Amino acid sequence: MKKALSLTLAASMAVGLAACGGGSSSSGSTSTSGSTSSTGSASGNDTIVVAVNANFEEKWNPLLVESAYDMQVLDQIFVNPQRTNIDNEMEDWGGSIKLTENEDGTATYTVTVKEGMKFSDGEPVTIDDYLYALYIYADPSYTGPASLANEDIVGMKEYYYDTEDYAAIEQQVEAYTPTEDEIKPVAERWAQENGMTVEEFMPGTGDANYNDYILPELKATYKQSLIKAGMTEGVKVPEIAGVKRVDDYTATVTYNTLNIIGDRNINAPLVPAHYYGQYTKGDVSAPLKNMEPMGSGPYKWAGFSDNIVSLTANNDYFEGQPKTPNVKFQYVPNTDTVAELSAGRIDIGNANSDQETLDEIEAGGNMTYELVANAGYGYMGMNCKTLSKEVRQGIFYLMNRKPAVQGYFGDLATVIERPMTTILAEYPQDATEMYPYSPEKALEKFQEAGYTQQGGKLVNANGEQLKVVVYVGGSGSGDHPAYAMLTQAATAMAEMGAELQIQDVDFNVLQAAMNDGTADMWCMAWGAANNCDKTQQFSTTGGQNRYRISDEKLDGMLAEIVKTSDLEARKALVSDMLDYSMELAIELPLYQRENVWAYNTDNLNMDTVQKSSATWDFTDFLWQIEMN
Repeated sequence: MKKALSLTLAASMAVGLAACGGGSSSSGSTSTSGSTSSTGSASGNDTIVVAVNANFEEKWNPLLVESAYDMQVLDQIFVNPQRTNIDNEMEDWGGSIKLTENEDGTATYTVTVKEGMKFSDGEPVTIDDYLYALYIYADPSYTGPASLANEDIVGMKEYYYDTEDYAAIEQQVEAYTPTEDEIKPVAERWAQENGMTVEEFMPGTGDANYNDYILPELKATYKQSLIKAGMTEGVKVPEIAGVKRVDDYTATVTYNTLNIIGDRNINAPLVPAHYYGQYTKGDVSAPLKNMEPMGSGPYKWAGFSDNIVSLTANNDYFEGQPKTPNVKFQYVPNTDTVAELSAGRIDIGNANSDQETLDEIEAGGNMTYELVANAGYGYMGMNCKTLSKEVRQGIFYLMNRKPAVQGYFGDLATVIERPMTTILAEYPQDATEMYPYSPEKALEKFQEAGYTQQGGKLVNANGEQLKVVVYVGGSGSGDHPAYAMLTQAATAMAEMGAELQIQDVDFNVLQAAMNDGTADMWCMAWGAANNCDKTQQFSTTGGQNRYRISDEKLDGMLAEIVKTSDLEARKALVSDMLDYSMELAIELPLYQRENVWAYNTDNLNMDTVQKSSATWDFTDFLWQIEMN
């Protein structure tokens, strides 16, 4: 049905995206400046060198950060009111968030920031710096990964759509009937992407396609236009009714109903309003352009060049002065991590998750490692605007996951059947395989999508061959746990007359293709996934909905989950939601793996390296680590 397009987190509110597998090529150096010593870091004993195994996305802004590698850096610079501890519980940090359930059914979170905290420029931290970030996340012009548009906070919809009568907006959208002039360009785009005729996407003969694809897109666009149209006449709703500033260090956030992870969702970073600057409702672009981060965390930004981030100690950090005054984060290919650790050029790295690597670390004599469950999972994402549901389902049947995962990770990863990390209590442990490897079933799905085999090619009614483009971050050498699976799928598709084009690229190229919609498919991993709420990823207006999925039933299921406090009831809702997401073929789960946190024992005082967990690792206690 679809034809190919052109080739192509901590306790914070964003979930981190990771490349998984090997790294990616880099123009930067893989070692820092300074002399190399077997008994000290490459930068001496005043600098901890941390390796990341893919290029940075270079979003050095706490309001935009999404990549796991960028996030590791910004976690050293910014503080939130709370953070997750080693047991995945929320604990007070730069303040607190306390819940009160009200008699009228609403739920109020009282947010505080600690008195006496300072930003690294010496300015005091107040509740206004918390509210600064919260209002950016709530703004209708904000398109980053941590949007609050879906949060059931009192007055949020009225603020977001800038109306005192949100019900009227819903009625307008429901009554909206697009004109032929509005329908046609959208239908032409869908037809071109699907290799179909425009008529098949117009009302009438193409009603199914029109109702499934064209009308939802036009309604979403129309709904957004109502915001812009309303605000041209001036801002009508300047504040969120449920958000109240109490004093210089306190605010309250009230939900219409209990949200079981409301404390996590509103745990915004403390962003210095005086430094990032003013903005107006409807245009938050100014603070988002600032890529010179400044916060109140243990370290300060000192620059980025040659793919190396440099940080220096913030001696005014409220928990104490960092034990090591400098930190560098630099790109090192995964395949080189152990060698660089052994040579003393890096101090901490996330090594390959396989037995051979573990044996190499143990044999090195100056290294140690810790196996920690990953708070996330590997997946293959689908662009629901360029691939129809039937084509997506057909592709799922071509992904032979188990041999690829075992061949890459050995016993340090397992195949999972639903798109959620298995460290969570809500993960359905009895989930069974929904799309077993079957080229025969794949072909049936492609035929349901309107493709037939003619002259050795699988073509649509217009004679266009089925072509799909998938992006994978394997460094150009196939160093990725999904690569063997994709090459097998490409062979199977070629045998039936279709084409799967594998783009093996740098991580930042992959992420750009995913973000701008160029990619039909991509293989990545979620990290910092410490709760069961998939709203940001799967809801129509989710800040991390790179799948371009828009499904009213799914939106409703997601909204119900966060209202359900009873664990067993919530488990059932999550299970149903994940089953439905698999039916929609949005995201194919690949594996749950162990992280291998590796350390150079010559360089680091291992007595100062704390025990890690899926939700607490070296990034949380880096400032407390001492060098030998």
